[in-house]
Amino acid sequence: MTEVQDLFRRNRAEEFSRDVFADFVVPPFFGRLPIRTQTKALVIEGGRGCGKTTLLNYFCHPTMFSPKQPEASIREVSYVGLYYRADTNFLAGLQGDEHPDKVYLNAFKHSLSYNIAMELAESLESINCTDERRDKFGRLESLDFSELEEMFGISFGRTLADFKKSLERLKTRLAMWLNNPKPDNTPDFLTPEIFLTQVIRLLQVQLPYLADVRFAVFIDEYENLLEYQQQYINGLLKHGRGALLFNIAMKHNGFLTRRTLTNESLQQIHDFILIDLEHEQEKGFELFAAEVMLFKLVEGIAALGAHVPIDPALLRRTDDESLRIRCEDAQYRKQVLNCAERLLPKMTEREVAVQVLTNKKLRTRLAENIADGLKKFSTSLTVEDFIRDDMPEASVVSGCLLNRRRETPEAILEEMEKLKLGELTKFGRKSSDWTQNNLFGALLQIYAVARVPCPLYAGFDSFVLISKGNLRHFLELTRRAFETIDRKTIKDLPQVDVEAQAEVVRQAAYAFLNEVRGAGTAGNQLYGMVLTLGAIFRQKQRAVEQSEPEINHFSVSRGAEFSEALARFLAEAIKWSVLFDEPETKEKNPGVPTRDYILNPIFAGHFQISFRKRRAIPLTEQELMIMFAGKLEDKDKMVRTKVGALNANLSLELDLGP
Repeated sequence: MTEVQDLFRRNRAEEFSRDVFADFVVPPFFGRLPIRTQTKALVIEGGRGCGKTTLLNYFCHPTMFSPKQPEASIREVSYVGLYYRADTNFLAGLQGDEHPDKVYLNAFKHSLSYNIAMELAESLESINCTDERRDKFGRLESLDFSELEEMFGISFGRTLADFKKSLERLKTRLAMWLNNPKPDNTPDFLTPEIFLTQVIRLLQVQLPYLADVRFAVFIDEYENLLEYQQQYINGLLKHGRGALLFNIAMKHNGFLTRRTLTNESLQQIHDFILIDLEHEQEKGFELFAAEVMLFKLVEGIAALGAHVPIDPALLRRTDDESLRIRCEDAQYRKQVLNCAERLLPKMTEREVAVQVLTNKKLRTRLAENIADGLKKFSTSLTVEDFIRDDMPEASVVSGCLLNRRRETPEAILEEMEKLKLGELTKFGRKSSDWTQNNLFGALLQIYAVARVPCPLYAGFDSFVLISKGNLRHFLELTRRAFETIDRKTIKDLPQVDVEAQAEVVRQAAYAFLNEVRGAGTAGNQLYGMVLTLGAIFRQKQRAVEQSEPEINHFSVSRGAEFSEALARFLAEAIKWSVLFDEPETKEKNPGVPTRDYILNPIFAGHFQISFRKRRAIPLTEQELMIMFAGKLEDKDKMVRTKVGALNANLSLELDLGP
C-alpha cells in the first residue's frame, strides 16, 4: 500500500525515467514557451531545482512519443527533441599538455557527434514504440546506413541496430585513445555539423514521414563545459538552421564566454531567445505548486481523488483551453488553493500573537521585552499594563515600541486604550500602522529568542514564499511535512500540524544550507558568505526594538565597478541560487544604480529570519569580500560591528566546520 509520505520522495529529475509524461504537470506558462515552433536557438536558464532538466525531458523524444501518450495525439512527426547532458568527468579530461588544443577540440566534436547520433537513432524507436505507430510510420527495417561509409570512411553497417553498435564502438575507441594515446591509434574524428546533417538527410530520404521534421538538440548543464567547448557550442547556436537546431540549458551566469571559435559573439534576440524558468515560474507558482502537490497525492492514492479538486488528465494537457481553465478560471483557482491550504494549514498573525500570550515561555519572553523597554523611562507603568489578553497584537508590538524610545509608555498605552474603544489609533491607522509594520518581525523575535518553532513559517502560502519559485524546494518541504503525520495508509486528506511544519522548515533550511558547500568550485566561499550574512540578519532580527524589522537582503552601490574577485563571487552566488539579484526596490540615491541581493529564503528557517522581502541593509565591497574570503576573526568582527554588538557575548556560528 502506498503511504502519503512516499509520494514526495522523488524530487530530482535524475530520480525519474526520461519518459516523464505520466509524472509531468504542464506548467501554467507552457503556452508562452516557443519551443516546438522555434526558428532559432533557445537558452533556458534557471537555478538548481527549478525544473530545467524535467522540462527538457518533456520536449525530447522519450516523452514526446511516449507509449503513455494518447495515440490520437501522435498524428504526425514535425518536431523531435534530442537530449545531451555534459559528462563533466569525460569533458574535463579533454584538456592538458598531452595533445594540441585542436586535437582536444576535434575529440569534443567527435563525442558530440556520436552521442547526438545515438539520440537520433533512439528517437526513431520512440516514434515507432507502439503497434499503431509502426503501422502508421514504421519502415525502420528498410533503413540502410551503408552510404555513410563512403562519406566518412567509417563503417556504420546497414541496419538501425548496426548503426547503434557502430556509435557505441566509436565511443569506446575514443575513451581508450584518451586513456592510452598513441600516434597510430588516433580515431577518425567526426564533426556534428557535417555528420548529423548527413544522417538526418539519409533518414528524411528513406523515411518520408521525417521529410519536414525539425530536430532540436538540447544541451543540458552547459555551464559545466570548458571555455573552448562553450565557444564551439556557441557557434552551433548562432548558425543552427533548417532541420537541425541547437539549444542549451544552464544555471544563471552559465556563460564563461559568448564568443565563438571564429570570434563572433552570441547576441540575445538576434541569435537566441532567453527563457528564464524561475522568472516564468514565479509568476504563477502558487497555483502550480498546489497543483503539483495535489497531483502527486491523487496519482499515488486513487482514493483521494474524491477529496481533491483536480483532474490529473487536465494537468497533462497542453491545449489552449486546458491552460485557460487552469490560469483564468477563478473558481478552479480558489478550490485548488483552498485544498492546498487545508493540507498545510497556517495560523494568522493574530492567532500567533494569542499563542504568545497563552504560552508560558513566550509570555515570559514578551514580558521581559516590555520590562526592558520600561527601564528606559521614568514611569510608574508596569508590564501588566501592556499585556492585554483582549489585544494580543498590540501587546506583542508594544514590546518593541517601548524599546525604541520614540514614544513614551504613556503615549503607547493611550493608543492601546483607543484601540480597545474602537477609535482611530496608531495601532491600526494605515499611514502609521504599528501593527502592520511591526507584528510579523516582533513575533519572529519573541519565538527566536525563546527558542520555540515559529508558526509563521507554517502554511501552504509560507511554503510557497520560502520556495521562491523552486519546485524542488517546495516538494522537499512538503515531503518533510507529510513525514510528520501518522505513518499509515490514509483514505482522507492528511493535515500537517502547524508546529510540525515550522520545525520542518528549520530542518530543511539546515539541509539546503549544507548543500552550499558543494556548489561548484567556490562552494566553501559561498557557504562562508551565507553563514556570515545570515548571522547579521539573525542578530538584527533578534533585536528587541525591531526598529527595522524583517531585514533579509542587502544592497550594494554600483557607483564604481566591482573588483574582478567580487564580481566572480557574486556571479557564483547567483548561479547556484544562494543569492537572487533584483533592481533596488527603494532608491535612496537616485542616479546611482544599485542592486538588491536577496538571501535565498529557503535558508530563513535556519537563521530564524523573515522569508518575506521587506528591508535591506547597505554593504560595501570590502564587507562582501570579507564575507566571501575573509578570515574567521575578520568575519566575526564585521558581524559584531554591523549589529552594534562589538563586545557582546554572541555565538555567531561562522566556522565552516569539518
